[in-house]
Amino acid sequence: MRHWFGRSHAGWVMQEGEEVTESGEVVGYTPLLLPGVTVTMWDAQTGGSQYTDLLDADGAAVTSVESDEHGTIPRFRGPDGVAYLWASASADGTEPRYIMASPTISDEVATLQERAGDTWRFSAPEVATGSAHRAYNMTGRALEVQWIHASAGVAPASEAVEVDVLLNGVTSLTSSPISIATGANTSSKTTSFDTSEIADGEYLTVEVTGDADAAALTVEIRVA
Repeated sequence: MRHWFGRSHAGWVMQEGEEVTESGEVVGYTPLLLPGVTVTMWDAQTGGSQYTDLLDADGAAVTSVESDEHGTIPRFRGPDGVAYLWASASADGTEPRYIMASPTISDEVATLQERAGDTWRFSAPEVATGSAHRAYNMTGRALEVQWIHASAGVAPASEAVEVDVLLNGVTSLTSSPISIATGANTSSKTTSFDTSEIADGEYLTVEVTGDADAAALTVEIRVA
């Protein structure tokens, strides 16, 4: 992903202008905005290497950008995957470099947070042939099942425990049940599904069959 940079409140080329005084004391300086200045991008505040794989606002390949008639650094895209860089108002990077962070980082973070996922857990003290518990997708978007794992605090002894996860109480997510073998406390992690999408408003249920002596059952379903 190429992040956008430039054309922001902080994206200007300027130099120190006239002194501003109050009661005979210098309290600041007026900024002098500079048009037509070449600005190069670097991967470090000092030293480092220049980023030359840039795209201008129209998508054309460029190695640097130039401040416009008002001194503004125009919009451009950095190299793929680069979310911040160091800008120097010079062709060779010898002028001081100032960090530029892409405003699109916040969008990417929001997307990552949304996609970080959640784990739905079904628990039961013992094996039962059916479950009245439902876990609904109320996120406002479709979710994908990433993996399913089952465990038993008391391992099955006479026969395996089999877990079937159903979409809307009808459609099994897997072609065969998830199994906890005799003498084992956990199943393998299942990551392959016949059906994996849970639309907004749909729900999952769990059915467990097998050794009635197995107990403290937990089924974990990772969704994102």
